[in-house]
Amino acid sequence: MIKRSYGFRLLPLLTGIILPRHNVNAQVVTAHTVLAMPTSSVRFDDTVERSDGYWAGLELELRAGLFTLTGSGTRGELTPTVNPLLDRNVGELRLAGRYDVLSWLGAEARYVVRASSSLTGHQRWEFYSLGARVLRDLGAPGLSGSAALAYSPTVRVSGLEDPRYAVSADAGIAFAPERSPLTVRLSYRIERFRFPSTTARSEQFEALTLAVGLRARRQHGRWALGGAP
Repeated sequence: MIKRSYGFRLLPLLTGIILPRHNVNAQVVTAHTVLAMPTSSVRFDDTVERSDGYWAGLELELRAGLFTLTGSGTRGELTPTVNPLLDRNVGELRLAGRYDVLSWLGAEARYVVRASSSLTGHQRWEFYSLGARVLRDLGAPGLSGSAALAYSPTVRVSGLEDPRYAVSADAGIAFAPERSPLTVRLSYRIERFRFPSTTARSEQFEALTLAVGLRARRQHGRWALGGAP
């Protein structure tokens, strides 16, 4: 399992380096409780092994001007539908940074590490992704949507031949009333890993995620609950 979260320790330092000083009074911090329903599918030739389960965790997001930094950690289980006794305990750490090039388009970089343990041993997945996110105001007050597509040129997997590459996509809808601290987000993501043709193997990971949280805004050097002054 994931023993040390170096990314979270570096997050405050990276924030101070990356975010411009003039954005200090435009910072919004959001803390979410996360509940996810993941599904993992492994295909060997014509045989598909499917596992699903429930994960829970926390997410922290810092937005300042055009920059958004996000870190999340979740833990739970993945249980095979064929043999429930071979369930896996899984932990996942995700770090992401986004720069909004336009009001509706952002460039993203992500780091994901996912580790599991079961009766058959331990396994660790680690990969970086580069992609773009489309942001959209859905018209109703506080209601917005987004969709992203990313590419991972390098994926590291312990105990297996590394995949050649991975592609991932996600889409979500969020409700965050302007003057309320409450935020709610429902999202769906999918990751597709392509292995060398000699292995006759492919893997897919999906997750439907509900995040509920509170946000605070820094205004004139002081923090207050809510998204707008």
